[in-house]
Parts: sequence; C-alpha cells; structure tokens
Amino acid sequence: MRSPAGRRPATSPKSSTRAANTLQAIELLRGVMPPVEGQLNRSGVLNARANLAGYLLAIDDIEGAVASARDAIHVVMESSRRPRSLRSLSSTWHSPQC
Repeated sequence: MRSPAGRRPATSPKSSTRAANTLQAIELLRGVMPPVEGQLNRSGVLNARANLAGYLLAIDDIEGAVASARDAIHVVMESSRRPRSLRSLSSTWHSPQC
C-alpha cells in the first residue's frame, strides 16, 4: 500500500532493512574513521565524513549530521592552510621501492 505521496509506509520491510543498514553504516564509519583517518588522503576523509553526515541525516540525527559536515569543512580548511610547497610535496611524493 502506498501513501498519498507515492511512497511506501515507513513500516514496510524494505524501509526497516534500510534503517538497519544505515545504522550499521554509521557504526562502521564511526569505528573505522579514527584509526584510519591519518592514512587517507583528503578526498577519502571528505568522502567518509560526507557519507556519515548523509547517514545521520537519514535517521534524523540533525546535530550529528551538522557536526560531521563541519568536520569535513575543517579538513578542507586545515589542508588549505598548509604552505603550497608542502601540499605539492605531499601529493607528489612516492615511497621508494625496495
């Protein structure tokens, strides 16, 4: 049965599976991000934080979504404050092959 807006009611099995998947994704990201964040490039960190913000928004955690988005903005601001020479070195440096 569809609601007037054409969407399935929130109690459908599909929506409860999506909600469970969303909660699982949030737990996974929150557990994985801190230890691996230093190993990711800026794009990886931004992508993870943006995904987390979206997942939190999907479960109506507005405060958490805003905090995650702010963290993503902070990553961009911090990386743009590094001197240009360090930015270019970090993007072109490759570890020596043994």
